Amino acid sequence: MTRQDPANEAQRLYTVKEAAEQLGVSIPFIYKRIEKGHIPYVDIGLGRAKTRIRATDLENYIQAHTHINEAA
Repeated sequence: MTRQDPANEAQRLYTVKEAAEQLGVSIPFIYKRIEKGHIPYVDIGLGRAKTRIRATDLENYIQAHTHINEAA
């Protein structure tokens, strides 16, 4: 098993399907967040099949939607 270089992982581009799998949500959920501007994306060609999401942008989305219940 090879170890990923953190700098390379930060530059990784996820497909929409991979991003959905990372978050445990549907592909349409990801597209809706992209359309609303909540998740930045990279357009590498024509059509939805060419939409990619940077690993850092996905991590930022997760951080922005992480809530800590301090009442516990």
